[in-house]
Amino acid sequence: MFKSPPETVLETFSYLEQQYGGVVDYLKTIGMTDEQINHLHEMLVD
Repeated sequence: MFKSPPETVLETFSYLEQQYGGVVDYLKTIGMTDEQINHLHEMLVD
């Protein structure tokens, strides 16, 4: 559905790592629960 150049994705992950300690910590910062994060992970990775 949506496409981003690989460089953009890597830059985004790098930014999240530097600013928040990683993607999971960022998602918690914006209010996602562990259950929601786990569900998102399952949808995207598994």
